Amino acid sequence: MSTTETSNNSQQFNYNAFWFITFWGLFTTLMPNFVKLVLWIFFKDSQLEKNLRKQITELKTELGTINMTQEFVKYAKIQRKINKMTEDLKNRGNTKTMLKLKVQVIVYGICYVTMGLTTTYLIWSYRYTPLARLDHNLLFPLGPILAFPTGVEGAIGITCWFSMVTYSSRTVKRILSST
Repeated sequence: MSTTETSNNSQQFNYNAFWFITFWGLFTTLMPNFVKLVLWIFFKDSQLEKNLRKQITELKTELGTINMTQEFVKYAKIQRKINKMTEDLKNRGNTKTMLKLKVQVIVYGICYVTMGLTTTYLIWSYRYTPLARLDHNLLFPLGPILAFPTGVEGAIGITCWFSMVTYSSRTVKRILSST
């Protein structure tokens, strides 16, 4: 391939910007899922909570084998133990839920601010760079809209491409989540 063909192809298609904008648009759509996954990893049940649940289940099983009228003292003692453990587990869960909610609000805030600033930077920096160029006859009558803000006939601009990627990825996500 000659140098004129190489420079001509780079004018026809800006691979790096095209793929980065495509993946960035997908990420902006999937960011809530990513945050939920990260929160799930960091806020999994601790070993203590798992042990408490296991002990409560075992005590309830034991309680089911005891006749309440004949062994009331033993029954009441186990029942109090179950109630205490259940209350402890509930308190731990409430504390963890409040902490998780605070962290979630902070992480979402940071992500949305970062996404907004990055998207603004990308659109501003690449506003005159065509991400792809096609024959202008193929794009008729939408050519000027697709080329916005590049002003290059037959081009696809960053604003249009980013909008198309985010819209289509949100649509696919909604369709997949409804099935």
